[in-house]
Amino acid sequence: MSCNEPDNRVDPSHHFNVNGGTTQVVKTAGGRTESAANNLYQIYQSSKIGMVSIVHHTTCPWSPRDVKANIRSDVQTLKSSPYVRDEIPIIGYVLDTAKGQVQPESRSPSPPAIIQNLVMPLLWHSTGKSTPK
Repeated sequence: MSCNEPDNRVDPSHHFNVNGGTTQVVKTAGGRTESAANNLYQIYQSSKIGMVSIVHHTTCPWSPRDVKANIRSDVQTLKSSPYVRDEIPIIGYVLDTAKGQVQPESRSPSPPAIIQNLVMPLLWHSTGKSTPK
C-alpha cells in the first residue's frame, strides 16, 4: 500500500523489488488503509497474499501527522479488519523522500525470516498458491 501522489520519488517500484506478475500495489491518498481493507479481501479472492507492506513517505501532503504514528495506526487498522486474514504479515515502512531511503518502522512487527533475507521486500506479494477454502 502506498501513496497515490504522482511524485516519482514515492513510486514503490523505485525502492522495492516489485514484480508486476506477483505483486499488486494499492495506492490511496497518503497510503492510508481505512478504505483499503475491502481491496485486500478482493485481491485475496483471486490470489493468496503472502505479505502486506504499508509505505508512508515523509513530506506527504495527504498524511500530515507523524509518519511513524500513521504507519502504526494503519498496521493496527488492517490487523483488526475482518477482511484481512490473521496469518498475513503486515509491515510498515517509512520512505524518506529527501534521502531516497526506505526503513522499517521500528515498532512494526518484524517481517518473517525469509523476507528479512531479501534485499528488498515485496508489496502485496502473492505466493501463487490457491486460496484456502
